[in-house]
Amino acid sequence: MRKKKKTPLLAVDGLHVSYSAHSRRGEVAAVRGVSFTVDREKVGIVGESGSGKSSLARAVLGLLPPSAKVWAKRLSFDRCDLLRRNERSMRTLRGKRLGFIPQDARIALNPVMTVGAQIAEACSGMSRRAARARVLEMLEAVRMDDPERVWGAYPHQLSGGMCQRAMIAMTLLPGPDLLIADEPSSALDVHVRGKILKLMEEMTRERGMGLLFISHDIDLVGAFCDRILVMYGGRILESLAAKDLAQARHPYTRGLMTCAPRLREGWKGPLPVLERDSAWFGEGEASP
Repeated sequence: MRKKKKTPLLAVDGLHVSYSAHSRRGEVAAVRGVSFTVDREKVGIVGESGSGKSSLARAVLGLLPPSAKVWAKRLSFDRCDLLRRNERSMRTLRGKRLGFIPQDARIALNPVMTVGAQIAEACSGMSRRAARARVLEMLEAVRMDDPERVWGAYPHQLSGGMCQRAMIAMTLLPGPDLLIADEPSSALDVHVRGKILKLMEEMTRERGMGLLFISHDIDLVGAFCDRILVMYGGRILESLAAKDLAQARHPYTRGLMTCAPRLREGWKGPLPVLERDSAWFGEGEASP
């Protein structure tokens, strides 16, 4: 008997994102024909600022502004066609099954609600007492020193790193099937970052959660993720297993790896300059 082909948790095929611009350039392409899948694993997307990483993530979540135009051959989450779902339908997925940790948590948090009340919104179906206990437990898990104080604080009363941890706690609390994290550890110190990444890894392994991890740090992605997608100019230039990062073939990937100083290897500088090739942009696919 022929076995059925397994459907990945997230399937992206030929995704394009462009923005309307009131300039001579007209439409600006941010994502150009990107294709990849994410199953219950840790997939990292790495690249410079402006390479299209965040636009890609927000296209999956349906969080792009009205000026954005999105089209693809396929964009599905757990067999649900995301391109055909309206905003009301997407809200049933976001937060519960699709989790998102934005790059700037302070802006994402509601300034007129206490942090505890915002996180407790993810505890649907629980009593107030049970929700409070669950939130405090999650705040401890993300290494908050004084969860009780954080519960009653407003976002402006917390540091950037604390807001980031609060957002991570809010996103992880419902136990999403797929977590999209856009630079989730950029505002954290090295010690706390290690604890947060360990928590994400445990959830991926124990709950069978998929993780799309966006970062500028290719070394971090290589050590933490299972697979790596390297983006430049809105395209994926290389896809490889994290364990094979040292054997990367594309000159852009190798350039990203060599542009950071290796102090343990006796680096004395200067750092090499990353040379770019206009051919890396490619022709892409035509707009429908």
